[in-house]
Amino acid sequence: MRRRFAFSMFRFPVGAQALSGWLVIASSSPGIPPGTLVEDPARLTVEAGASVTLMGEDGRLLTRGEAGAAAASRAAGPRQWERLGALVRQLFAPAPAGLRTGATRGAAPASAAGCSEQAGLERLARAGCREELAAALERQLMSEVAPDLFLYAPNRPDLRYGYGEPIDLRIVANFEAILHCFGEQEGMVEPLVPRPGSEPRRLRAGRVERLFAGREARPVAAPPPGVVVVRCVAVDAGGSERVRELLARGGGSEAGFLALRRAWRDGTVRGTEETVELEVGPLPAAGPQEGGER
Repeated sequence: MRRRFAFSMFRFPVGAQALSGWLVIASSSPGIPPGTLVEDPARLTVEAGASVTLMGEDGRLLTRGEAGAAAASRAAGPRQWERLGALVRQLFAPAPAGLRTGATRGAAPASAAGCSEQAGLERLARAGCREELAAALERQLMSEVAPDLFLYAPNRPDLRYGYGEPIDLRIVANFEAILHCFGEQEGMVEPLVPRPGSEPRRLRAGRVERLFAGREARPVAAPPPGVVVVRCVAVDAGGSERVRELLARGGGSEAGFLALRRAWRDGTVRGTEETVELEVGPLPAAGPQEGGER
């Protein structure tokens, strides 16, 4: 599937707007990191192909994406969702002056006092540690949050590259993940991330990262012309024995990539995959210079 990168507006179902505050607990949409507070979700934009999961002040979860359902659902039993919703309410009270309906507030700095990921949920909420609280809620409710991976080209939305141009792709996962990517062209397969002999690539939840970083130097478009398919699979980095076994056997190889993809598809590990198609060819001929021959 070729992904299109446009922005889309979503609307919430009747009744959802009565909830006065939402916390983003998981996101693969650039510009909407976990820990963001949202007062009017109906005005929030999510990049097409990405997803955002929010928790409301009543403990409901709502996930929006390219094909998300327009309904909110309870995250857990009555006592559980009341307790979780109370955490979100603490973040909104008191509301700072000047916060308008529809505005968002970014996450508190990770260095803020008391913002340790080992702290309890209540302590994180009291200290206003939105990013850490969002991460803790995502881990606690991972069975309710579908893993998502978003791969895009910020400076080349048409995904067309001329020979010699560097390919700069960005990636966002809505969960802590281990990433493997391969490139395919005319039947040839090449490991992209990690490179053979490199350590497994880990992604932080909700953070926009360059696909090619460190030892994964940015490749450049080269002949032959045609379509280059970039396939990425991400699996939960939460310490599964199965994941460690697969990485030990084939990390950085095509076999390792296929084994990880089979593992998440058959439900052995939590994960997802993403594919984009790049069009590669010669650079267009330069047009006539201004004032020259036509």
